[in-house]
Amino acid sequence: MPTTRREFVKQSLLVGAATLAGSEGRAGPLAPPGNPPISTQPGVPAVPAGPPYPLSPYGSAAPIYLADLDRCQPASALATSWQPNRWRVYPYASDHAQGMMVAAGQNTGVPDLEYSLPQRGWHAISFGIMSKYTESRLQVRFKRDHVFSLLTPNNLAEKNLMWDDIQYAKHSYDSPGIEDLFWRYVDLDDAHAALVFRQLKVGTQPGDPDAAGNIFLPCWLAYIKLVPLSATEVAQLQADRRRKDTRRLIAADDALTPAGFLRWRSADDIRRQIEPYRDTDFGRIDWEAGGGDVLNYPSQVGKMATYAWIQEHYRKYDRLVSQTYGDLAARGIDPFRVALDYSHEIGLEFHASYRVAGFYFPPPEDEWCKGGLYERH
Repeated sequence: MPTTRREFVKQSLLVGAATLAGSEGRAGPLAPPGNPPISTQPGVPAVPAGPPYPLSPYGSAAPIYLADLDRCQPASALATSWQPNRWRVYPYASDHAQGMMVAAGQNTGVPDLEYSLPQRGWHAISFGIMSKYTESRLQVRFKRDHVFSLLTPNNLAEKNLMWDDIQYAKHSYDSPGIEDLFWRYVDLDDAHAALVFRQLKVGTQPGDPDAAGNIFLPCWLAYIKLVPLSATEVAQLQADRRRKDTRRLIAADDALTPAGFLRWRSADDIRRQIEPYRDTDFGRIDWEAGGGDVLNYPSQVGKMATYAWIQEHYRKYDRLVSQTYGDLAARGIDPFRVALDYSHEIGLEFHASYRVAGFYFPPPEDEWCKGGLYERH
């Protein structure tokens, strides 16, 4: 339980880091400390009272720590010393677990890893992540799924930073130890029996994403934490997910920032941006359709954000936005359509937003709208 305002902000931010990067859980209503258990749904047994700001409200059983990450497959992707295109395996011990963690560095791309889960039934899933020099970035999904979640421990609140500030591994961050990041609640069965871990790679160079010169984000994964849910907790969770009255939050995405900082390469990369809002109190997303006459979808009227008319960009970020939209267009992928369809798939309202002041920009972005409506009139 947080004891200070700063600790509350820290815990809230960690929830946000997990939620906005891929959590499927949502904090449900719990009784204040000292009060009797409450039930907010008719006919659903009450969950015992707990702390007011838990990272995950369901899962009161003893946690299971899976710390044998050295059994990830393929074995050929692991090494006991730093080697190109390999995850490094380290022995470790902490207050909660001891075993073998895996780490990916910043100089080469590493293959995906697969980990088989022997447990079955409903569990809350978290990951123990450590950061060295900069934030660890972990992409994870079940093998049967196709959309990753992106988890990132951080100190944005303490340092008064924006999300942009921690991209490209440019922000200094060392975790105080191994940090728990909650991911999702899931009923583990044969269809959800294997996890896939992926390094975050930002392709700054054309061609092979594993080629030298690209940005490879580090990741230190210590353990998988599973907390079994009781039948009462499962009933409460499912009732909470059925609620519509709490889905009052609205997300906004400019559809450019993640394209430039995360370098979308596929439709699933776009879906990854929306996945965090599944089973949360977000009921709507406003997705930017364009600014001025530069649009984030194919159009016969405006110009798409490939910025093909610019021969040299001032910032790396702008070049990557241009390359992202250009590559997607060449493959016939409409990012706006992908975002719309996936938002509806996970139960979100989808609204197109528009940047009305986007017709003209000062140097060095003065060529963004070159030859556009503003100049012609």
